[in-house]
Amino acid sequence: AAAAAAADTAAVLAPSTVSMVDSPLSLVAGAGSSVGGGAEGTVASTTTATTTKEPKKPRAPKKAAAEKKAAEDGAAAEEVITERICPGMVLRGDIELRNELDEPVRLGDLWENNGILLFAYPKANTPGCTTQACGFRDSLHQLKNYGFEVYGISADSPKSQRNWQMKHQFGYHLLCDPDLKFLTGLGATRNPKKIKRSHVLVEKGGRVRDVRVQISPADSIHLALTEALRRT
Repeated sequence: AAAAAAADTAAVLAPSTVSMVDSPLSLVAGAGSSVGGGAEGTVASTTTATTTKEPKKPRAPKKAAAEKKAAEDGAAAEEVITERICPGMVLRGDIELRNELDEPVRLGDLWENNGILLFAYPKANTPGCTTQACGFRDSLHQLKNYGFEVYGISADSPKSQRNWQMKHQFGYHLLCDPDLKFLTGLGATRNPKKIKRSHVLVEKGGRVRDVRVQISPADSIHLALTEALRRT
């Protein structure tokens, strides 16, 4: 009876022992088959993951800045008036500058409802330019009676223009053209970015009445008034 009981116990334990040994192997095989058919499938999957395309490296900051500046310079060049301004021509109105308050000013808006007298000067707050600007300040009401608003223009910054305007109480706006968008067409530039004293009389609608380039402060004032009065 004791021998029979021992045999029965051995029979029960034997399958359990095999199951404990086989079970981990079967789990590994199962995991392998789920990702590609065993160990080979696992290796293949790993290889695929490591050969994926790498993301593009960001452009170097200096190169990106250079490309941006080139694009801006190209856009600015397209806005420059390249055709020489002369009496009888109708001016483009799409040029945008800034005034002494650092506000955007579209040139076409200036002559939409009235004529303008636009005088150019080499540098704000210098003796000859102050003489010219003060002369137009003192003639402001006369020119308005002839149908012309007065504006000054140079390559100076808004801050320089504002300080000069406030110092002498000009009573009209000063435009900033550092890229010479308008002054180039006026013929009022010389290298490197120097401005010739000039003025242009523009009728309502944008037709040029008179242009004077490389002129003295006194002559600029006198001839602008004479021309405005003569055609009234």
